[in-house]
Amino acid sequence: MDLLKMPGVVYCEFKKKSYIIRQGEKVDSLYYLVSGTCYRTAITEKGDYNKNQLSSE
Repeated sequence: MDLLKMPGVVYCEFKKKSYIIRQGEKVDSLYYLVSGTCYRTAITEKGDYNKNQLSSE
């Protein structure tokens, strides 16, 4: 099954250091990493900073 040929699927590219979703924003889309690396960062209710690397490999 080719994901890009499915109804409602849109291919997006993001430039380095751009935001896909910001913490606290309402989310109405699902993003699937096809290639490259992105980072998930979050600040907990206690104020702790968490950063995780996500890779398509």
